[in-house]
Amino acid sequence: MYEFLIELYHVTVKNLPELRFDKRSEVHRTLVSLYSAIIELTNAALQIREAGGYTGMDILLRSALEAHVDLINLANDDEYLKVMLAAYHKEWIKLANDGVKGENPFLAYFKDSPEAQAKLGEHKTELEQLKKTVRIPTNLEKFQKAGMENEYRSIYNSLCNDSHNNLRSLTSRYFRAPGWRPGYGNI
Repeated sequence: MYEFLIELYHVTVKNLPELRFDKRSEVHRTLVSLYSAIIELTNAALQIREAGGYTGMDILLRSALEAHVDLINLANDDEYLKVMLAAYHKEWIKLANDGVKGENPFLAYFKDSPEAQAKLGEHKTELEQLKKTVRIPTNLEKFQKAGMENEYRSIYNSLCNDSHNNLRSLTSRYFRAPGWRPGYGNI
C-alpha cells in the first residue's frame, strides 16, 4: 500500500507541468484543488514516514486517495461537481443545525445569529435543488464510478481503519514484529 501511494505521488508531481485549466470554470478550479490536495497530503504523509513516524500517515493518505477518486470522477463527468456540491451543503447544514440550537459551546457563534440562520436557509435551498438531479453516493459507489472498487475494498479499508483507533489500527500502529519494514504487514 505504501508503495502504491508513493507511486501516486510521483505520477501526480510528474504531470504537474502539463496541467492546464480555465480559472473561470468551477469544474477546472475543483480539479486543480483536488490535484493539489493529492500532492500536499501525500507529501505530508511521506515526510512523516521518512522522519521515522507512522501515526497520522494513513489518515493523510486516506484523504489523498479520496481526492484521487473525486478527481477521476470529476474529470470523467462534469456533472459530478453537483454531487460534490450536494455533499458540501449537506455537511454545512449538519453543522449549522447543531449550532443554531445553541446547545454546543463549540458552535456558539451560530446561536442567535441572523446571518447564520440566513446562510443555513441558503444551504437548505441549494441542497433541495441539487437533490432533484443528483444523489450523494456512498464511498463505495464513488470508488466504483472511478473504476477502483478493488482499491476501496483493500487500500481504502486499511487507511480508514487507522483513523478509528480500533484494535486493528492500534495493533498496526504500536506493535511491530521483528523484521517489520514500512509498507509491509500494515494490512
